[in-house]
Amino acid sequence: ELNYPLQLERHNKTVYLSNHARSVGSNTFKDCDAVVYLWDNFLPSAVAVQRFHTLADEPITDDALLDANGGSLVGNYKRIREAQYLDNMMQQIGRGNVRAIDEDAVAGKMTAYVHTTNNDIFVRLAAQYPDCTTGKLEYDGIAVSQPTGRLARIIDHLGSHGNNQDVEATAVEDALGFELRRYGNDLESNWDLMMLGSL
Repeated sequence: ELNYPLQLERHNKTVYLSNHARSVGSNTFKDCDAVVYLWDNFLPSAVAVQRFHTLADEPITDDALLDANGGSLVGNYKRIREAQYLDNMMQQIGRGNVRAIDEDAVAGKMTAYVHTTNNDIFVRLAAQYPDCTTGKLEYDGIAVSQPTGRLARIIDHLGSHGNNQDVEATAVEDALGFELRRYGNDLESNWDLMMLGSL
C-alpha cells in the first residue's frame, strides 16, 4: 500500500511522485516547476463505454459492453476515451506551479514532460495551453513520431504558425496534401482549433 504523494530527494531537489489513477486533491505539488506524465492511460475499453452512458444518463447494456471488448473503440466511445485521457494528463500538469496563480490572474511558469506513444493526443493536449511553448525530445535515440490523424495534422500545422494567426485554408491544403472541405463539419465544431484561434 503506497501513500501518495511520495517524496524523494534527487539532484538537490525535492521530487513529489503521484499517480493519475489515485487523485491527490491538495496543493502539495503547487511549487513544483516540472511535472512528468510517464505513460498512456491503459484503462479497459469498458470504462469508456460505462462513462459515456453514465454521462448521457442512459442504461449500460450488455451489448454495449460486448462491443467494447470487440476491438478498437469507435464513435462516441472513442471520443470519451480520448477526452478522459486528455483530462488525466491535464489534471497532472495542473498540480504543478501552473496552479500558483498570482494577483493578476497569471498562472505560474512550469515545464511539463509528456511521455506518450500517441502523438495525436499530444497535439490536442498542447492546443489546450495556447500560450505555451512546445518542443519534442528524442528518447534513447527514438525519433518523435509525427501525428497521423488528419485532424491532428491540421491542428499541428496551424499551431506551428503561432496562436491567433490567420492561415488560409488553401495554404493548409497545399502543405498537408488533402482537401479540408471533407472535414468541414469536424473542423467547425473542433474545440482544439477554437483554442488555437487560427483558421
